[in-house]
Formats: sequence, structure tokens, C-alpha cells
Amino acid sequence: MFTRSFTALFLASLSYRHNNHSFLSQSQQRQIIEQSIDYIQNEHDFRGLTNDGWAHGIAHIADLLDEVVDFTTFTHNDSILVINAIKNILHNSFLFTADEPGRMVIPVLHLINKNIISDDELNNWITLLNDLKVYNFNAYSNVSLFMIKLQAHLLIAYPGFE
Repeated sequence: MFTRSFTALFLASLSYRHNNHSFLSQSQQRQIIEQSIDYIQNEHDFRGLTNDGWAHGIAHIADLLDEVVDFTTFTHNDSILVINAIKNILHNSFLFTADEPGRMVIPVLHLINKNIISDDELNNWITLLNDLKVYNFNAYSNVSLFMIKLQAHLLIAYPGFE
């Protein structure tokens, strides 16, 4: 029932293991990166907790993206694809209710901490992220929660950040 969601969670665990004890080839790393980006770009099941259990695919893909950022084959172009896919997820008209925007902050912070994206790219992305249609209240709520969590993390990590 939740095959994609839990496959992402499994791949996040596998990627975490690789990042601590390298065993994946460069080709395997690239395959996981590309599948992760494809998954987030094409996922349409945004549910969190359902009557059948946790779907939570968006949170699980956030966990996976956070891990693939550490792969040696992860590129700057991959980072641009990831942040744009995150923007598109947050801009959808589904109201997230299980802290999915908060989970999406983690891979973005990882990209910032690794200096994979420049400050200008991040500023431009945040501007685009906040460019919402006024009538899309759910997207506005998703982006607002994401921005609050991002700002809180940045204020803790960088006390002089404003």
C-alpha cells in the first residue's frame, strides 16, 4: 500500500549506512540520487497519517534527500533540482498536517551547511518560494511553516543571522 513511501525510507537508511561506511559504487550513488529527485518531482500522494497508517511519503523523501546530499557524486545541479522540487511540493494545494514542511527544511539546511548552493542561489530560491498566489491558502500555510522552521534552525546555527 505504501510501497513508494517506505522504499524512500529504506533508501534513506541504506544511504545513511553508505555515508558512514562507504559501500555503494559511484554508479549506484548516481542511481539513488536520480531516483530520489525523480520521486520528489513526481510524487502526488501528499498524505501524512491515514486510516491505514502513515503514508508520509514527503517526509520520507526529505530524509532520503538529506542523506544523498552527502554522496560523493551529488552535484551542484542536483542541489538546484532538489530545492526546486521542494518549492513545487510546498506550493501544491494540499495542506500538510504532519510536519512535512519541517522535514523538508533538513535537506535544505544540509545544502546550506555544505556550501553546495550559493547565498545568491538560496536568496533567489527563497524569493521564488515566497511568490505565492494569494488564493492558495494551503500553499501559503505550507511555505509559512517551512520558513518559520528554516529561520529557527538558522538562528540557532548562526546566532548573528538575520
